[in-house]
Amino acid sequence: MIAPLPRMCIVTDTREQTPWTFSAACDVEIRKLDYGDYSVAGYESRWAIERKSLADLVGSLTAGRDRFLRELARLRRYEQSAIIVEATVADVRAHDYRSRIPPATLMANVAMLRSRYCPVYFEGTPALAALAAEDLMYRWLRDEQAMRGGASAVGAHSQQQASGGVQ
Repeated sequence: MIAPLPRMCIVTDTREQTPWTFSAACDVEIRKLDYGDYSVAGYESRWAIERKSLADLVGSLTAGRDRFLRELARLRRYEQSAIIVEATVADVRAHDYRSRIPPATLMANVAMLRSRYCPVYFEGTPALAALAAEDLMYRWLRDEQAMRGGASAVGAHSQQQASGGVQ
């Protein structure tokens, strides 16, 4: 029998104005993160998720581009990082945002982010984005613990999520 990991704890940055809601299978701590908006407790210097609404992504790739790319360059030093967008690619293609940047140009910029910095996931809604973030962090923590000789499944988390997203 594989021994379960302790409950996963997600760290939410204090600057998040409307934090994501995670499942009851994990704990949440709110404290300042140096980089990113979410991380795994105990691994804050190794794992980060950057949360973006579609409007925020557009702003980060236009007027705020230099600052955003500097942040991503710092995150590139992390073992794992990701950008999770609370919109769909269909929203981008439909130009469902306020900017003159054409959808094809925006998606070309997203491709650049993926190739130079980290994965970019389009999850549709804040609730789906939170689920994707939780799944990513859970899987990374499970793999990290397995490599270190620890357990390879998060007991309570895997049981509660078995019918949802984490397998």
